[in-house]
Amino acid sequence: MLCSDTYSMEYVAVYDVRDAVRHLKAHKRDGCTGLESDHIINAGDDCLMHVTQLLNAIFSHGPLRDSFLNSTIVPIPKARNVSMCVSANHHGITFSSVYLKIVDNSFAQIFWSP
Repeated sequence: MLCSDTYSMEYVAVYDVRDAVRHLKAHKRDGCTGLESDHIINAGDDCLMHVTQLLNAIFSHGPLRDSFLNSTIVPIPKARNVSMCVSANHHGITFSSVYLKIVDNSFAQIFWSP
């Protein structure tokens, strides 16, 4: 935890966000907002600075917006020759928010890196 001045705390640095973005998989879609991981991966340092400020605001103030927590679950059939009407024949995949993935990766970089 770095202290930039007496009034604000910096929990996440830009290099933490840059490392978190490097761990994003390319060509992955956000389930709710239409944002893709490529938008953040190919963004410049100015965007990463704004994402860092956003994460620091979240960590210092607490609550996340509902749009960060929304996910879209898509059912995928387990096999081709099964009945599509039976829910047991499907498994679901979840499209999470790109920003939530950055938050998860940032936590992993900060707290679980050697």
